[in-house]
Amino acid sequence: MKTQIFTVIPESEYTRFPLDMLRYDCCWPYSQEDVGHIQNTLGLRSLELNSINLKRRVLNKKDVPTEARWKSFGWTVLHIQTI
Repeated sequence: MKTQIFTVIPESEYTRFPLDMLRYDCCWPYSQEDVGHIQNTLGLRSLELNSINLKRRVLNKKDVPTEARWKSFGWTVLHIQTI
């Protein structure tokens, strides 16, 4: 198993974080700061466009987050790193 870290950013300051994507891509927030960024999006307040780092376990480097599904919720996947 390998650890994969990736970043998602909202396309708008009013875009809620799609909580179901944590289950769908089997990932979790990388840090407590990322948890706070997620919580801020759920209040639908006008916020800075904060990036959110997520972490997950994968079998090989070819396993990547489902970028098209993230995009359908208004989020863009960036900086996929597998270690």
